[in-house]
Amino acid sequence: MPQLHEDLRSGDLEDLVKPVIHIDTYKATMGKDEDVATVSFEVIGKDAANDLVNFIENGYDFIMDAKASEGEGKNHTFTVFIEIERGRKLANHIEDMIYGVGELAKITDWRFRYYKDLQSKPIEDIKHLVPTDPAKYKSKIEKIFEDDMNFFFRKSPLDYIDIEENKLTFKRFSNSPVKMELMDYGTRTDILGNLDAVIRIDENSTSQSLWLTKYFGDYNITKYDEYFVFEDGNNVLMLKLIS
Repeated sequence: MPQLHEDLRSGDLEDLVKPVIHIDTYKATMGKDEDVATVSFEVIGKDAANDLVNFIENGYDFIMDAKASEGEGKNHTFTVFIEIERGRKLANHIEDMIYGVGELAKITDWRFRYYKDLQSKPIEDIKHLVPTDPAKYKSKIEKIFEDDMNFFFRKSPLDYIDIEENKLTFKRFSNSPVKMELMDYGTRTDILGNLDAVIRIDENSTSQSLWLTKYFGDYNITKYDEYFVFEDGNNVLMLKLIS
């Protein structure tokens, strides 16, 4: 493991780092998502987040970029974003990094969530769940996306969903197709907690939301600016109508 930052000692971040990391949940900024993996930590307090960024940047030569979020999230948390080149050593790099972070935070039982998965998995599963090359990444994300869309609309009276990248065509045989662009999806906290838009309650917006509810079935559908937010329990989709 790397030497601790000169201002940090083992245990200095105890109780300040969440024991669940997120992999490939956020878009890469240092290249394409298929070429660059993202890893993120949730940290309590801005100073602790900055300390973690310094530790990671100074301690690991495989780090492409590390930074902390500017805004404060729920319960005074900040997100530390890490970018690592996607390659055959990716799992080893992530394990090396979390071992060092674990020394600072006194965490040994790490877990991770991949992409937009709602369930966390043991860190040992990284080696066979995290794709290490662009082709495997694209294939995995496409399969996850298709499964997620079919699962979200499992209780809808839809007859089929045609998926082309982030463009979705919904069809009920007794109605015309509805074409929508998926802007984002995830948990209520992920989507609604970061949504910078205003609820539209004008007559036209309300009419559109009611019509979509009749078309799709038992979903809570609300219009925010030009987006329609579909809610099914804790799962949320943000969609835009394609005319």
